[in-house]
Amino acid sequence: MTTLNTTTAANSSTQLSVERQLAELVDEVRVSVGPQATLAAKISFNSKETLNKFNNLIEKAINNIQEELKQAVTSKSSQAIIDDLNKQLNLVTERATTFRNYLNGLSSSTSITRSANSEQGNALSAWLDEVSPLAEPEDLTEMPFQSLKADRTNVPRDFSVEGTTDINIKTRDLKNIDDFFLPEYIASANETEITDDILAKAKELANSPVKIYEWVRNNVEWQPTWGGQQTADMTLDVRRGNAMDISTLMIALLRAAKIPARYVHGTVDIPVDNFINMAGDFENVNAAMDFVSAGGIPVTSVTVGGKIAKVRIEHVWVEAAVPYYPSRGAKPVSARNPIDSWIPLDGSYKQYEYLQGIDEVTVSNLDGEKITNDLISSGSVNEQEGWVQGLNSNIIQQAQFQARDNLVTHIFNMQKPTLNDIVGGRKIIEQKFSMLPGSLPYLSVVRGVSNIQLPNALQVQVTLGLEYNHINGDYIQKKEAPLYQLNQQNIIISYKPASKADEEAIKALSPSGFTDFNQLPNFLPSSIHVIPEIKCNGEVLLTSSIIALGEDLEVGYQISTQTRNYLNLRDKVISGSYLALAITGSNLSKKIFDSIYSKLQYTKQILDQKDIDKIGSLTRDELLGDMFTFGVQGYYIEYISKCKVMSAKTRVNYQAIPSIGTYGYEPYKKTFFGLNRGIESHGIFMNIRVAQTLEEAKGSKLERKQFNQQIGLMSSALEHQIPEHFFNDTNGSSKIEGFSAVKALAIALQQGQRIYTINYENEVTALQNLKLDSLAMSEIKNALAVGKEVITHTEQIEVPGFKGSGYLIIDPDTGDGAYKISGGKNGGFFLGILMGAAFTSVLYFTIALWAAGIAAGPLGVGAVGLLTAMLTPIIAAAMGNVMNLYASADKEWQKCFVGGMLIGITIMGLGPGFGVIAGLKTKALIDLIFGVITAITNVVITFEEVESSATSCFR
Repeated sequence: MTTLNTTTAANSSTQLSVERQLAELVDEVRVSVGPQATLAAKISFNSKETLNKFNNLIEKAINNIQEELKQAVTSKSSQAIIDDLNKQLNLVTERATTFRNYLNGLSSSTSITRSANSEQGNALSAWLDEVSPLAEPEDLTEMPFQSLKADRTNVPRDFSVEGTTDINIKTRDLKNIDDFFLPEYIASANETEITDDILAKAKELANSPVKIYEWVRNNVEWQPTWGGQQTADMTLDVRRGNAMDISTLMIALLRAAKIPARYVHGTVDIPVDNFINMAGDFENVNAAMDFVSAGGIPVTSVTVGGKIAKVRIEHVWVEAAVPYYPSRGAKPVSARNPIDSWIPLDGSYKQYEYLQGIDEVTVSNLDGEKITNDLISSGSVNEQEGWVQGLNSNIIQQAQFQARDNLVTHIFNMQKPTLNDIVGGRKIIEQKFSMLPGSLPYLSVVRGVSNIQLPNALQVQVTLGLEYNHINGDYIQKKEAPLYQLNQQNIIISYKPASKADEEAIKALSPSGFTDFNQLPNFLPSSIHVIPEIKCNGEVLLTSSIIALGEDLEVGYQISTQTRNYLNLRDKVISGSYLALAITGSNLSKKIFDSIYSKLQYTKQILDQKDIDKIGSLTRDELLGDMFTFGVQGYYIEYISKCKVMSAKTRVNYQAIPSIGTYGYEPYKKTFFGLNRGIESHGIFMNIRVAQTLEEAKGSKLERKQFNQQIGLMSSALEHQIPEHFFNDTNGSSKIEGFSAVKALAIALQQGQRIYTINYENEVTALQNLKLDSLAMSEIKNALAVGKEVITHTEQIEVPGFKGSGYLIIDPDTGDGAYKISGGKNGGFFLGILMGAAFTSVLYFTIALWAAGIAAGPLGVGAVGLLTAMLTPIIAAAMGNVMNLYASADKEWQKCFVGGMLIGITIMGLGPGFGVIAGLKTKALIDLIFGVITAITNVVITFEEVESSATSCFR
């Protein structure tokens, strides 16, 4: 066995490349000149200093291209590569001369505001827009963080005109007896696959239709969404689902017991009070109907005597073929007790007991009015211009710590509390059955159509696309699949070398016998071409045309049901990236999460052995893919669990909706003057999209909006906190900061920057005080133009490996938003993995280790084993952090819930203090500051002695 002792590159340099410094300089010029430049940018711009800096950098950049060309000639690279490098050299030289001439024209004065220089600046701005146009701002028609709205025009189908009959009328149609025995009715297929766990549960329930019905009805919570999302196995694990998911579970259990079963789609009428109870903790029927409608369920009211008497919804339930007469399903099938009827069974319909939990506002003993006044007094608040500055965030943090201590004391003094005793929530009111009920528990039922398997129209569908065609508005390559096939699966967006020549080019850039990170180049040129792929569990779902490293690939996502489409979004993914794509439903399965964890354990065992041959046999999906998948799914688990607790404490009903996000490595796109030079190492990005439905108990739109904004801030904070948890030293000896939109606001507040809320009232004056990067300014102006509000700071912020800004784009009516950082990302950035040269190896992992079996990769097994072994301390440490966090989840699951409670306290306990600020225009901004500090303050309560029926954040 060959072993290797490895060392890390913790002290490696993180200095930016010449080309990257040039790109930042050009962007600084772009925002400082021309008709769109703000006053703050113009005043700080010094054309003479910029010209001197440019001359120094451009000389080095041109020398880099010349050196690359020389090496290409020496190594006898293809003529196409040599020609491309000559073209790059000529283009850069030409554009550098033009840019220099413009700067020379501006350097006659240090003030860009003078009329002559304004004209010259406008010309330079126009030239930059021509040679290097900015990316198009994100279409804000659909926000990446959104709460779906009710559509009361989406009413139930009228099945009565489709030749159906009332299923409550029992008939024994002997002509259809043979249908009971069709093999399809007991088949294991699609969502109803009969797994070992399904078989075990059916056996536990004695394969009895009565016990199966009773167990599903009493143990699986109904969720008001439309379209099947989950397999039966997943629903068995999470114990939640909509009508389709619950029916899927019941059918699989029945079929596992050899009982024929099928889906039925129709309409049902539910008494008003029962409907309100099912939908959530509501106080009026219209709020409950809006919540259900927002989830996509066709719904309408039925009025009697001018008053809503019942609510009609489209619904899915089950029919089971059982011996109904005379045993009513209580006795097994036999010669003397044959199957004689299709009997309707609905595991979704039930009533709930709503539990309040502790009154955390009273227990926390916070004086909201005093805290608010102290916060305002600690800094400056300008009502007219819409900004705050210098507020002392420690005031809010100290309030959080006080709340934590008081909550801990109170909880420890409770007598063996359960989760519901602490948090509240709802509990199914159980019923016992000695026989099947024989009819559905509704006022009236119209049976529509039956299906052996759930049809496409009753499934949530996911569409993935590659290569967006801007002419016809569609993707060149597209794949549609039902959500249950992709839900919580290991999906990777990656790239592989396009040809043998590209493999050889990568190999030629790698020094033979390298033993140190610093021997590896930090740059892969655009002359290397790659093929994009989207894979699910190792199988290719989509692939597209060959592109050069550094080019953008437009990747599209859409989630749809029969009643709506949403999250219809496009990402520009830099070729050379390696991203885990999370496609998640309303619930996340601990069983699936455990399986990823087991794979991480296996990989870490190999890494810990430091056997180069074994390490060399690992794929990049095993080394990086599983870890990124685990991370992005962990994001959604923590986000959903905290939202549930906040919902219980604020009486704003919350329901998670299928969502999509990415997490992984993205290189830096080495581009200046519109020229793609290739890629260099960069960092970890989390780019998250979230959807949910929200409705306050009384239907208050204001409280709904406030809750929406609060969970939006929390979602942004998690985008930097999750990577920090994964990649930082658990001992705290080498902490590296992540970056997200709310983190940027918090840092800017600490630095003394102004935090602006910008809308149509103060847009003209506020924008003149901003000095951010060009894309951020473009997106901010675009957002204001379509009626959104923007919360941002005034100047760019630097963290290791990243310079940029954070800005929140908010819909003023709903609280939906885009929580953005520079570069147009809806998420967070983290340099991490010990910084610097370590990322060079990650860069190589994303391209060089492309093959399903590493032996086929361009570097060969020996080099790959060495490269992987060099990265072992880094990857193994990250995996160790992941596994330590997850292993402690059973003891510390309370963190998710108490975290939600503490955020809820900010909404309910501190928020009332705002009432003393009569007429304050910046009330919303002060509210937001409370939310920002609360979201990023990772105040944790750990109390291992608390008893609970739940053991993790999954339920």
